[in-house]
Amino acid sequence: MTLKYIPSLLLAAAAAHAQPAKLATIQVQAALAQTKEGKNSLQGLEKKFSARRAALEKKQNDITALQNQMRAGSATMSAEAKERLARDFDAKTKELNRENEDYQADVQHDEGQIVQALGQKMMAIIQKYAQENKIALVVDVSPQGPVLWADPGIDITQEIIKRYDEAYPATGGAAPPPAKPTTPAPPAKKQ
Repeated sequence: MTLKYIPSLLLAAAAAHAQPAKLATIQVQAALAQTKEGKNSLQGLEKKFSARRAALEKKQNDITALQNQMRAGSATMSAEAKERLARDFDAKTKELNRENEDYQADVQHDEGQIVQALGQKMMAIIQKYAQENKIALVVDVSPQGPVLWADPGIDITQEIIKRYDEAYPATGGAAPPPAKPTTPAPPAKKQ
C-alpha cells in the first residue's frame, strides 16, 4: 500500500501529535574522570602503583648506566668484562621488559574495573536524565568517537557529572579494591 491511499486527514493528525526528537551529547570519558568518585579513584590508582613505577624507573636508570659503562670502557675492557656486562645488560633488559608488561597489564586491569564500576552508575544517571528531559537519543562524543560535530548546546556532560556526584558522593581517595581471585577451599580431611 502506498501513502497516496492513506487519507490526508490521518496524515495531518499523525503530524500534529509527532514531536521533534530531542538529542543530547555527552563525553563519557571526561564525565567519568571529572566526577568526585572518578577523581578519587584515579588518585587511589596512582598511589597504588607509584612504588612499582618508581622501581621500574630505577631499573631503567640502572640499564642506562650499564650502557654508558659498556660504551665508556669498550676500548679498555677485557673481552671477558665486556661479555659479562653484555650478559648483565641483556638479563636486566629482559627483566625490565617483563616487569613493565606486568605493570601495564595490572594498571589496565584496575583502570578497567574502575571504569566499569563508575560506568554502570553513570549509565543509570544518563538514562534517568534522558527520561526526565524527554531526550530520545544521547550520543557519546568522546574524542575517539565517530561524531564529527555536535552543537555544544545539547551537551549534557556537566549536568550528568553534577547528578552523579549528588547520587554517589565520593568517599576517601582509595581506588576500589581489585577483585580477589577465588581459591577453592582445601578438601576436608577424612577421619
